[in-house]
Amino acid sequence: MLRHIDEYAGFDHTDGVNSFLLFVGHGSQFELPFFQYINDCGNEGHCWNACIGVPYGTALWQVGDSHEQNGTYKMELTCAKHELLEQKALHHQEYAIEKTDVVLLVRKACEKSFQQVQTNKKAFADCGWGPLTYTLLDHPDLKK
Repeated sequence: MLRHIDEYAGFDHTDGVNSFLLFVGHGSQFELPFFQYINDCGNEGHCWNACIGVPYGTALWQVGDSHEQNGTYKMELTCAKHELLEQKALHHQEYAIEKTDVVLLVRKACEKSFQQVQTNKKAFADCGWGPLTYTLLDHPDLKK
């Protein structure tokens, strides 16, 4: 997946800032080729900063779980579904959402929710990721 992102996404790293990944810390997701790839900067220009989270506390630390982003995502997904069905009706297609429509719908909803810089910055700050404040360590459920 990361190789595909590096080849096709075209992230500009000329500013010296590496791409950042935040992972659920479940051990089944990590193997040696993964670690070799994210650490092999060399001349390839695909250095990644990876942060591995606690596997049983994901609801607490996942940045994408912010209330603002989830709420916006749900509203935008509803709007995208409505627009798609209107277009299908206009073109006399079956008035239904098919499996093949899902990627388009999710992409449209993500563009207006999870891909918004300001809400991402707020979610990062609220979770204590940036600036790094260790907010998660103060959560009452984790103190138990």
